[in-house]
Amino acid sequence: MKSMTFKWISGSYYFAFLLPLCLVGNVLLIVTLWKNIQTKFEAPQYKFVMSLAFSDVAFSLLFLSFTIAPFVIDTWPYGHAFCQVHGCLNMTLAFASLLNLVAISVDRYYACCKPLHYHQKMTPRRVTLMIAAAWIYATVLALLPILGLGEYRYFANKYSCSMVWDMKLKNGIYVKVTGALCFFPSLLLIVFCYIKIYQAVKHQKQQVNQVNNYFNNTNNAKNLKKDFRGALTFIVVIIAYFITWVPYVGVHMVSLYTHSDAATMVVAENFVDGMFSLASAVNPFIYSVMHGPIKREIRKTVCCLKPL
Repeated sequence: MKSMTFKWISGSYYFAFLLPLCLVGNVLLIVTLWKNIQTKFEAPQYKFVMSLAFSDVAFSLLFLSFTIAPFVIDTWPYGHAFCQVHGCLNMTLAFASLLNLVAISVDRYYACCKPLHYHQKMTPRRVTLMIAAAWIYATVLALLPILGLGEYRYFANKYSCSMVWDMKLKNGIYVKVTGALCFFPSLLLIVFCYIKIYQAVKHQKQQVNQVNNYFNNTNNAKNLKKDFRGALTFIVVIIAYFITWVPYVGVHMVSLYTHSDAATMVVAENFVDGMFSLASAVNPFIYSVMHGPIKREIRKTVCCLKPL
Protein backbone atom coordinates (compact mmCIF):
# COMPACT_ATOMS: atom_id res chain seq x y z
CA MET A 1 0.00 0.00 0.00
CA LYS A 2 2.84 2.36 0.92
CA SER A 3 4.67 1.63 -2.32
CA MET A 4 1.53 2.35 -4.37
CA THR A 5 0.95 5.59 -2.48
CA PHE A 6 4.55 6.65 -3.07
CA LYS A 7 4.27 5.69 -6.74
CA TRP A 8 1.25 7.91 -7.35
CA ILE A 9 2.70 10.80 -5.35
CA SER A 10 5.88 10.47 -7.42
CA GLY A 11 3.89 10.23 -10.66
CA SER A 12 1.80 13.29 -9.80
CA TYR A 13 4.97 15.27 -9.09
CA TYR A 14 6.75 14.31 -12.31
CA PHE A 15 3.90 14.16 -14.82
CA ALA A 16 1.22 16.54 -13.49
CA PHE A 17 3.56 19.17 -12.06
CA LEU A 18 7.18 19.01 -13.24
CA LEU A 19 6.75 18.00 -16.90
CA PRO A 20 4.23 20.72 -17.89
CA LEU A 21 5.99 23.33 -15.72
CA CYS A 22 9.37 22.60 -17.30
CA LEU A 23 8.00 22.46 -20.84
CA VAL A 24 5.74 25.53 -20.74
CA GLY A 25 8.17 27.73 -18.80
CA ASN A 26 11.20 27.03 -20.95
CA VAL A 27 9.34 27.16 -24.28
CA LEU A 28 7.92 30.53 -23.26
CA LEU A 29 11.42 31.74 -22.37
CA ILE A 30 12.87 30.54 -25.69
CA VAL A 31 10.07 32.15 -27.71
CA THR A 32 10.49 35.42 -25.82
CA LEU A 33 14.25 35.54 -26.38
CA TRP A 34 14.03 34.41 -30.01
CA LYS A 35 11.49 37.12 -30.89
CA ASN A 36 13.90 39.78 -29.65
CA ILE A 37 17.28 38.16 -30.38
CA GLN A 38 18.22 40.86 -32.91
CA THR A 39 17.06 43.80 -30.79
CA LYS A 40 16.68 43.70 -27.01
CA PHE A 41 18.39 40.37 -26.37
CA GLU A 42 21.29 40.46 -28.80
CA ALA A 43 23.90 40.32 -25.99
CA PRO A 44 25.91 37.08 -25.65
CA GLN A 45 24.44 36.26 -22.24
CA TYR A 46 20.99 35.67 -23.77
CA LYS A 47 22.36 33.13 -26.25
CA PHE A 48 23.70 31.16 -23.29
CA VAL A 49 20.32 31.46 -21.58
CA MET A 50 18.61 30.12 -24.73
CA SER A 51 21.03 27.18 -24.84
CA LEU A 52 20.29 26.43 -21.18
CA ALA A 53 16.53 26.66 -21.78
CA PHE A 54 16.85 24.37 -24.81
CA SER A 55 18.54 21.71 -22.64
CA ASP A 56 15.66 21.98 -20.16
CA VAL A 57 13.04 21.60 -22.92
CA ALA A 58 14.93 18.59 -24.27
CA PHE A 59 14.98 17.11 -20.76
CA SER A 60 11.19 17.30 -20.53
CA LEU A 61 10.52 16.05 -24.10
CA LEU A 62 13.27 13.48 -24.58
CA PHE A 63 13.76 12.20 -21.04
CA LEU A 64 10.77 12.80 -18.76
CA SER A 65 8.12 12.00 -21.37
CA PHE A 66 9.60 8.52 -21.92
CA THR A 67 9.17 7.68 -18.23
CA ILE A 68 5.36 7.82 -18.47
CA ALA A 69 4.91 4.36 -20.03
CA PRO A 70 7.23 2.61 -17.52
CA PHE A 71 5.35 4.34 -14.72
CA VAL A 72 2.01 3.01 -15.99
CA ILE A 73 3.05 -0.58 -16.82
CA ASP A 74 5.88 -1.04 -14.29
CA THR A 75 8.45 -2.17 -16.84
CA TRP A 76 10.72 -0.70 -19.52
CA PRO A 77 8.91 -1.23 -22.85
CA TYR A 78 11.43 0.30 -25.26
CA GLY A 79 14.21 -2.30 -25.28
CA HIS A 80 17.85 -2.35 -24.23
CA ALA A 81 19.18 -0.15 -27.03
CA PHE A 82 16.82 2.73 -26.29
CA CYS A 83 17.56 2.32 -22.57
CA GLN A 84 21.17 3.18 -23.39
CA VAL A 85 20.02 6.17 -25.48
CA HIS A 86 17.69 7.30 -22.69
CA GLY A 87 20.43 7.17 -20.08
CA CYS A 88 22.85 8.93 -22.43
CA LEU A 89 20.33 11.71 -23.06
CA ASN A 90 19.88 12.22 -19.34
CA MET A 91 23.61 12.63 -18.73
CA THR A 92 24.14 14.74 -21.87
CA LEU A 93 21.48 17.24 -20.83
CA ALA A 94 22.74 17.31 -17.23
CA PHE A 95 26.31 18.03 -18.32
CA ALA A 96 25.15 20.54 -20.96
CA SER A 97 23.15 22.48 -18.36
CA LEU A 98 26.15 22.65 -16.06
CA LEU A 99 28.52 23.73 -18.83
CA ASN A 100 26.08 26.40 -20.03
CA LEU A 101 26.07 27.79 -16.49
CA VAL A 102 29.86 27.87 -16.62
CA ALA A 103 29.65 29.84 -19.89
CA ILE A 104 27.17 32.28 -18.33
CA SER A 105 29.52 32.76 -15.37
CA VAL A 106 32.50 33.47 -17.63
CA ASP A 107 30.39 35.92 -19.66
CA ARG A 108 29.30 37.78 -16.52
CA TYR A 109 32.89 37.78 -15.24
CA TYR A 110 34.10 39.63 -18.32
CA ALA A 111 31.09 41.97 -18.34
CA CYS A 112 31.54 42.99 -14.69
CA CYS A 113 35.26 42.63 -14.06
CA LYS A 114 36.78 43.46 -17.46
CA PRO A 115 34.14 45.61 -19.19
CA LEU A 116 36.65 47.32 -21.49
CA HIS A 117 37.65 43.97 -22.95
CA TYR A 118 34.19 42.39 -22.93
CA HIS A 119 33.33 42.88 -26.60
CA GLN A 120 36.78 41.71 -27.66
CA LYS A 121 36.49 38.52 -25.64
CA MET A 122 32.80 37.66 -26.10
CA THR A 123 32.46 38.00 -29.86
CA PRO A 124 29.48 36.35 -31.63
CA ARG A 125 31.80 33.73 -33.12
CA ARG A 126 33.37 32.91 -29.75
CA VAL A 127 29.97 32.67 -28.07
CA THR A 128 28.79 30.21 -30.75
CA LEU A 129 31.97 28.16 -30.28
CA MET A 130 31.53 28.11 -26.50
CA ILE A 131 27.94 26.84 -26.81
CA ALA A 132 28.94 24.22 -29.38
CA ALA A 133 31.89 23.11 -27.24
CA ALA A 134 29.64 22.75 -24.18
CA TRP A 135 27.23 20.46 -26.05
CA ILE A 136 29.97 18.42 -27.73
CA TYR A 137 31.86 17.92 -24.46
CA ALA A 138 28.63 16.95 -22.65
CA THR A 139 27.81 14.41 -25.36
CA VAL A 140 31.30 12.88 -25.26
CA LEU A 141 31.12 12.44 -21.47
CA ALA A 142 27.64 10.91 -21.71
CA LEU A 143 28.73 8.48 -24.44
CA LEU A 144 31.50 6.93 -22.32
CA PRO A 145 29.22 4.34 -20.63
CA ILE A 146 27.92 3.19 -24.02
CA LEU A 147 31.55 2.79 -25.11
CA GLY A 148 32.31 0.65 -22.06
CA LEU A 149 33.39 3.07 -19.33
CA GLY A 150 30.36 2.94 -17.05
CA GLU A 151 26.88 1.49 -17.40
CA TYR A 152 23.32 2.65 -18.05
CA ARG A 153 20.55 0.50 -16.58
CA TYR A 154 16.79 0.65 -16.05
CA PHE A 155 15.77 1.48 -12.47
CA ALA A 156 12.21 0.46 -11.62
CA ASN A 157 11.98 2.95 -8.73
CA LYS A 158 12.88 5.81 -11.11
CA TYR A 159 10.96 4.56 -14.20
CA SER A 160 13.97 5.52 -16.28
CA CYS A 161 17.39 4.43 -17.45
CA SER A 162 20.28 6.19 -15.78
CA MET A 163 23.86 5.85 -14.70
CA VAL A 164 24.72 2.99 -12.34
CA TRP A 165 26.35 4.45 -9.24
CA ASP A 166 28.50 1.72 -7.72
CA MET A 167 32.16 0.94 -7.23
CA LYS A 168 32.50 -1.74 -9.88
CA LEU A 169 35.65 -0.96 -11.81
CA LYS A 170 34.14 0.68 -14.90
CA ASN A 171 31.37 2.53 -13.01
CA GLY A 172 33.72 3.79 -10.32
CA ILE A 173 36.17 5.05 -12.92
CA TYR A 174 33.37 6.85 -14.81
CA VAL A 175 32.16 8.61 -11.66
CA LYS A 176 35.70 9.76 -10.86
CA VAL A 177 36.42 10.82 -14.46
CA THR A 178 33.24 12.92 -14.80
CA GLY A 179 33.79 14.43 -11.36
CA ALA A 180 37.38 15.35 -12.21
CA LEU A 181 36.72 16.53 -15.79
CA CYS A 182 33.34 18.23 -15.42
CA PHE A 183 31.52 18.63 -12.11
CA PHE A 184 34.25 19.84 -9.73
CA PRO A 185 36.15 22.07 -12.23
CA SER A 186 32.83 23.63 -13.26
CA LEU A 187 31.90 24.27 -9.64
CA LEU A 188 35.29 25.85 -8.91
CA LEU A 189 35.20 28.04 -12.03
CA ILE A 190 31.67 29.28 -11.27
CA VAL A 191 32.62 30.08 -7.66
CA PHE A 192 35.79 31.86 -8.84
CA CYS A 193 33.85 34.00 -11.35
CA TYR A 194 31.25 35.14 -8.85
CA ILE A 195 33.80 35.84 -6.12
CA LYS A 196 35.54 38.12 -8.61
CA ILE A 197 32.20 39.71 -9.52
CA TYR A 198 31.45 40.34 -5.84
CA GLN A 199 34.88 41.94 -5.39
CA ALA A 200 34.29 44.12 -8.45
CA VAL A 201 30.91 45.25 -7.09
CA LYS A 202 32.49 46.06 -3.73
CA HIS A 203 35.32 47.97 -5.39
CA GLN A 204 32.90 49.86 -7.63
CA LYS A 205 30.83 50.99 -4.64
CA GLN A 206 33.96 52.32 -2.96
CA GLN A 207 34.93 54.21 -6.10
CA VAL A 208 31.50 55.89 -6.35
CA ASN A 209 32.21 58.03 -3.30
CA GLN A 210 35.67 59.00 -4.53
CA VAL A 211 34.82 59.85 -8.13
CA ASN A 212 31.13 60.51 -7.83
CA ASN A 213 30.92 62.89 -10.79
CA TYR A 214 32.54 60.37 -13.11
CA PHE A 215 30.05 57.66 -12.29
CA ASN A 216 27.07 59.99 -12.44
CA ASN A 217 27.91 61.56 -15.76
CA THR A 218 29.18 58.75 -17.99
CA ASN A 219 27.48 55.96 -19.81
CA ASN A 220 30.29 53.67 -18.66
CA ALA A 221 29.11 53.88 -15.06
CA LYS A 222 25.51 53.17 -16.05
CA ASN A 223 26.59 50.15 -18.06
CA LEU A 224 28.65 48.84 -15.15
CA LYS A 225 25.74 49.16 -12.73
CA LYS A 226 23.43 47.49 -15.24
CA ASP A 227 25.86 44.58 -15.61
CA PHE A 228 26.07 44.18 -11.83
CA ARG A 229 22.29 44.09 -11.49
CA GLY A 230 22.04 41.58 -14.31
CA ALA A 231 24.67 39.37 -12.69
CA LEU A 232 22.45 39.02 -9.61
CA THR A 233 19.81 37.16 -11.64
CA PHE A 234 22.38 34.68 -12.90
CA ILE A 235 23.78 34.22 -9.39
CA VAL A 236 20.30 33.19 -8.21
CA VAL A 237 19.97 30.80 -11.17
CA ILE A 238 23.28 29.17 -10.31
CA ILE A 239 22.48 28.97 -6.59
CA ALA A 240 19.16 27.30 -7.43
CA TYR A 241 20.97 24.90 -9.76
CA PHE A 242 23.49 23.85 -7.16
CA ILE A 243 20.83 23.54 -4.46
CA THR A 244 19.33 20.84 -6.68
CA TRP A 245 22.63 19.38 -7.98
CA VAL A 246 24.75 19.10 -4.84
CA PRO A 247 22.32 16.84 -2.90
CA TYR A 248 22.05 14.60 -5.99
CA VAL A 249 25.82 14.18 -6.22
CA GLY A 250 26.20 13.96 -2.43
CA VAL A 251 23.66 11.20 -1.90
CA HIS A 252 25.06 9.12 -4.74
CA MET A 253 28.59 9.60 -3.40
CA VAL A 254 27.40 8.38 0.01
CA SER A 255 25.89 5.30 -1.64
CA LEU A 256 29.22 4.69 -3.41
CA TYR A 257 31.52 4.86 -0.42
CA THR A 258 29.35 3.67 2.49
CA HIS A 259 27.20 0.67 3.31
CA SER A 260 24.02 2.59 4.13
CA ASP A 261 20.66 0.90 4.58
CA ALA A 262 19.32 0.00 1.12
CA ALA A 263 15.74 1.10 1.82
CA THR A 264 16.93 4.43 3.24
CA MET A 265 19.15 5.05 0.22
CA VAL A 266 16.27 4.33 -2.21
CA VAL A 267 14.12 6.96 -0.47
CA ALA A 268 17.02 9.43 -0.39
CA GLU A 269 17.87 8.85 -4.07
CA ASN A 270 14.24 9.29 -5.13
CA PHE A 271 14.08 12.58 -3.21
CA VAL A 272 17.30 14.03 -4.67
CA ASP A 273 16.33 12.81 -8.15
CA GLY A 274 13.16 14.86 -7.81
CA MET A 275 15.17 17.91 -6.72
CA PHE A 276 17.64 17.37 -9.55
CA SER A 277 14.81 17.32 -12.10
CA LEU A 278 13.31 20.47 -10.59
CA ALA A 279 16.41 22.41 -11.73
CA SER A 280 15.06 22.28 -15.30
CA ALA A 281 11.82 24.01 -14.31
CA VAL A 282 12.88 26.86 -12.03
CA ASN A 283 15.03 28.97 -14.37
CA PRO A 284 12.23 30.59 -16.43
CA PHE A 285 10.47 31.67 -13.25
CA ILE A 286 13.64 33.21 -11.82
CA TYR A 287 14.08 35.25 -15.01
CA SER A 288 10.40 36.24 -15.08
CA VAL A 289 10.63 37.56 -11.51
CA MET A 290 14.12 39.05 -11.26
CA HIS A 291 15.25 40.05 -14.75
CA GLY A 292 13.42 43.24 -15.74
CA PRO A 293 13.76 43.12 -19.56
CA ILE A 294 12.94 39.40 -19.79
CA LYS A 295 10.04 39.83 -17.36
CA ARG A 296 8.50 42.58 -19.49
CA GLU A 297 8.90 40.64 -22.74
CA ILE A 298 7.49 37.43 -21.24
CA ARG A 299 4.40 39.38 -20.21
CA LYS A 300 4.04 40.66 -23.79
CA THR A 301 4.46 37.12 -25.16
CA VAL A 302 1.82 35.76 -22.78
CA CYS A 303 -0.57 38.55 -23.75
CA CYS A 304 -0.05 37.73 -27.45
CA LEU A 305 -0.91 34.08 -26.75
CA LYS A 306 -4.20 34.94 -25.09
CA PRO A 307 -7.26 34.28 -27.26
CA LEU A 308 -8.70 37.38 -28.81
